[in-house]
Amino acid sequence: MGLARAAISAGTETAPETIPLDPTAVARSIDERQGAEAYDQVVVGFITQIARELRTSSGAETEALRRRTSRLVRDLRPETLRRIVEMGGDVGQRAAFVLDSAEGMSGEAALDVVKAAAEAGGQTISHSLVRMLSKLAAHTDEAPSTKVMAGEALREQVGRLMADWTLDDPNPESHRLVLQRFATAARGVGRTVDGRVFDDYDAVRIVKMSLESGAGGPLLDRAVDEAVAVGQVPSLLAMLASPPEGAEAIAGQVRARMVQPANVSALLASEPLDLESLDSLLPFMTPQGYEPLLDALSSSQSRATRRKILERLAAASFDLSEAVGARLSDQRWWVQRNMLVLLERYGRVPAGVSMTEWGAHADPRVRCEAIRVQLAMPGERDAAIRAALGDADARVLRVGLAALARSCPSDLVGPVAHLAVSSGDSEIRVLAVQVLGGLQDESARDALLQMADGGRTFFGRHRLPPRTPVLVAVVRALAATWSADSRTAVVLGAARRSSDRELAEAAHPGVR
Repeated sequence: MGLARAAISAGTETAPETIPLDPTAVARSIDERQGAEAYDQVVVGFITQIARELRTSSGAETEALRRRTSRLVRDLRPETLRRIVEMGGDVGQRAAFVLDSAEGMSGEAALDVVKAAAEAGGQTISHSLVRMLSKLAAHTDEAPSTKVMAGEALREQVGRLMADWTLDDPNPESHRLVLQRFATAARGVGRTVDGRVFDDYDAVRIVKMSLESGAGGPLLDRAVDEAVAVGQVPSLLAMLASPPEGAEAIAGQVRARMVQPANVSALLASEPLDLESLDSLLPFMTPQGYEPLLDALSSSQSRATRRKILERLAAASFDLSEAVGARLSDQRWWVQRNMLVLLERYGRVPAGVSMTEWGAHADPRVRCEAIRVQLAMPGERDAAIRAALGDADARVLRVGLAALARSCPSDLVGPVAHLAVSSGDSEIRVLAVQVLGGLQDESARDALLQMADGGRTFFGRHRLPPRTPVLVAVVRALAATWSADSRTAVVLGAARRSSDRELAEAAHPGVR
């Protein structure tokens, strides 16, 4: 009654029943009266007395007073509440008022007083700590058991915070200790994501608080795990891109946790694959962290995802050949093919691994990659080429012929010539002709001349077969290697007289 009377400046002669006791109306009156120091002192005196009374009294009347006073504080504008706190006296008196408020008012009202006292005293509370205190305050309105625990925790943390407000450090020691206490607290029941149980809290916020305070520990690790599991990797990476000053050690702990195998698996499980986040983490990856990429390469149902993962595995800075070789026993052809691709890119084959089994695989795509790997193995090149030239699949043949582009053993000239003359695939014939054209071997020349023989004209001149890409390749090969040969000169002369421009150009050495 005294506060309401003072707030509306009612005299002692005013009848009590005419004085509005509604907290919102009283708060409005206080907000509207600014600049009157005597008025503020009277109001502050009543509010301080009420806060002290709430702390030391109990009963139904006290509960009613607590509700009204808390509503009054909540309805005051922030600048008004700060003015009231500033009028409350020195640092010690302000601290006593804050502690009385934390003990006797609702959690949210007490938090408003804490923030007003911080501003009045020129102190700084981190945004993350304010959010944490706000959550405690919100829980003071829940079930009785939760309300009691939250209220005790809020009062304890406010007390610790107030104890350090004589320091210049904007993040006082008790702030750090609060976070450390949370980090070592017992794990409670939370939610489950992909089989992993997490505490029920804002994981990204916990990570941010840890970076700001420099406090790590088990809670930080669990927060990182949860943030990754629920798809918050971009948020974590954004914080790590510009961490607070002095937070390098905690940032390193966060990155190290993010590249743990379970977290890499969670990142890879997203569709579409978050390539930007994955690429940001790859420089910090350990060999163990690459294991989930190999698993995803085997299990992903998306060809696009498998292709992107394959590209990144192929560029890995670690020797993953042992882990790759272990997965060759998988019976799925695409898994074997992809593992062989990686071995070929690495240029390393694990000890005891032979390509014989996969070189004889029923699927030509697997055989093709096995031949590529075998070509890079010391002492295996000739055997790989022979196996490729004897294969019926054009893809495997192309690999073998490409390997002969620079050199061809004499015992393979015959098989290559046979392909050039008899293969039903024109692309294979062209490749075989190109191999023959690079050889100073008479049997190669004879095979090329045979392919360029279209009979004689009515006047006995040499006639070329009908123009095809194979014939153009034959003429070009003869011109490059055998232009001085008399039999070759006849063929080249016929080609130069041809009305086909490409064929005529092919007959001139050095023209492509």
